[in-house]
Amino acid sequence: MYAAAANGIYGNGTNGISIDINAAPYTTFAGYAYGGNAYGAAGCAWFASARVNQLTGKGSTIRAGTNWWRNASSLGYTKGQDAKAKAIACYENHVAIVERIDGDTATISEGGYNAAAYRDYGYCRIATMSVSKLKSARGGAFLGFVYLGVSQEGTVTDTDTCSTDYAGYYSVTAGDTLMLRAGHGGSSADLAEIPDGTLLYITKASGPSGVSGNWGHTSYNGIQGCVAMRFVSPAKVTHTMTLDTCGGYVNTASVTLTCGSTDYYDMAWNLPGCNGYSFEGWYTAADGGTQVYNSDGYVVNDGTYWLDNTYLYDGDLTLYAHWKANQYTIKFDANGGTVDQASKTVTYNQPYGSMPTPTRYGYYFEGWSESRNGPVCTNETTVTQYCDHTLYARWQPVTMWVNFDLNGAPSYDGFQERDAVSYGSTYGQYSEMKVPAWEGHTFEGWYTEPEGGTKVEGTTVVTATTDHTIYAHWSKARDDLPQIVASAPQTARIGGELIVIVNVKNNPGMSLMQIQPTFDEKILQLTGVTNGDVFPEGTIYTPNLVSGGILDWEYNANVTGDGTLVTLTFKVLDDAVEGDTVIQVNAVPESSFSDEMDEVDWQSSAPVTVQVNNIIVGDVNNDGKVNGADRIALRKYLTSKDSIAISLAAADVNQDGKVNGADRIALRHMLTDIK
Repeated sequence: MYAAAANGIYGNGTNGISIDINAAPYTTFAGYAYGGNAYGAAGCAWFASARVNQLTGKGSTIRAGTNWWRNASSLGYTKGQDAKAKAIACYENHVAIVERIDGDTATISEGGYNAAAYRDYGYCRIATMSVSKLKSARGGAFLGFVYLGVSQEGTVTDTDTCSTDYAGYYSVTAGDTLMLRAGHGGSSADLAEIPDGTLLYITKASGPSGVSGNWGHTSYNGIQGCVAMRFVSPAKVTHTMTLDTCGGYVNTASVTLTCGSTDYYDMAWNLPGCNGYSFEGWYTAADGGTQVYNSDGYVVNDGTYWLDNTYLYDGDLTLYAHWKANQYTIKFDANGGTVDQASKTVTYNQPYGSMPTPTRYGYYFEGWSESRNGPVCTNETTVTQYCDHTLYARWQPVTMWVNFDLNGAPSYDGFQERDAVSYGSTYGQYSEMKVPAWEGHTFEGWYTEPEGGTKVEGTTVVTATTDHTIYAHWSKARDDLPQIVASAPQTARIGGELIVIVNVKNNPGMSLMQIQPTFDEKILQLTGVTNGDVFPEGTIYTPNLVSGGILDWEYNANVTGDGTLVTLTFKVLDDAVEGDTVIQVNAVPESSFSDEMDEVDWQSSAPVTVQVNNIIVGDVNNDGKVNGADRIALRKYLTSKDSIAISLAAADVNQDGKVNGADRIALRHMLTDIK
């Protein structure tokens, strides 16, 4: 780069005018006579003469403004006072080049612009001014314009008739280099040397290639000029255009383009697609870049890749699809509730953003879902459906506690005082409605009030939304009414056996009956059911030996009289925890009838409480065995209670809650049975 023009010409590129003053012909003219002022404050003649040579190919002498004006005709130019593009503006002590005229605005280039700020630009500039200022005194009086015979676009005005019929790609076949000249003819100024084999695009020519005297218009390395058609040959150059869909899809991913061909200027037949996105066109970069095809698939004639629907680019090309995320309308379905906002617009592959909160009595809102029973969407959930769609409110019923108030009856071990229920469910949906027992009373059901109120059954729908209480209603039992009476020992040994006898009292006569024993299955296992003497053998049906299972009797005639209905045999589990356990035997409502189909309303048994422990009944001396030593220990205790320590629970052999002589007899009977 010339040392005095380190920054090149000031204003380079203004209104499309680009000049490299650090290259020929400017560097060449710096070596001519009077070239000593080149790149200096007095270098206007040097610059103007070199620019004329660049534009016309003529001249190799540096001329001042007065010299150009006086000798215009002898140099083959015309002159006048009208401002025109590509003319020399001549002054008594200055000269400039008129590059463009756009209305009243002139774009000029000039050297020798004597201002210190332009020193690093070689005192050269490209600038604009009004036409009136251009024609005023600038470095002396204004003389006029010398017209160079070049168009505003900078091409040489043809003296030959050139035709676009010869436009196309040509390969240089000069054998060495081919000179790019400023115009037709070998006398035109040299602009650049083009290596052999270079591919050129000829825009127009005076005749076909291979013929002496024909000249064609082209450009090389950004320099426009002319070449001899004699030294070029037609070329067909093909390149691959690859289509990168950037996440989308396309039927044809690459095509072969021929330079100078109009093939594939229309790619509407091969538009790409991408779910949730709209195509914006094919570009030279994945982000940014130059648009080559628009969103409809037609070329953008930018002059670099396509011009007049003709492919120009000399090289393989990869184009990238640009996409814009679609927007969709979502509707809000409150799914049984209410919501103020009916819909909103969302963008594909972006979060849903803020969404309304619906309301529904008896339920709490979980969130919105893309399906009625699907996962919940949050504000941060990404939109993945590429269509208008509906979001559904997800609800969960309010869950609360229902408290069971025995309403005057004593509580007992095993009675569960509350249970969880949900709004809209039934009270019996999750567990059986509890049937409590109160000795001497008949349970009438659960009610919403301690007295009166509405009866609550297993099929009653929960309409409350907060914790609430229901109350047991009772009627005084009569001793002459049908009763179920269950009895059992007061204690049971862990790992041992427990017998519960179920009797009936005041039997009015029946042919059908059902009872329901309940117990803690973590403590007891029902292992046997033995029919008693009330119903004949073969009439009992025991489908499930579990807590809450139904025992059923049916006979073809009424059975009367009191007695043992059934004997229940339990195994006390080996891992049972010591403490009290409760067995409840209830009559199943509306399940006992006489052969005449009259309902028998049985009063359920009071709960039976049994203490579970590791005590061996009869092991009075607590040595782990039951034998004669225990009889002696019990006799000594009853004779002198202070003289010996015994296990009172083991000594209560007959399980009546007392230790006395009856237990001595019971122990003797036990040892006799053991033998």
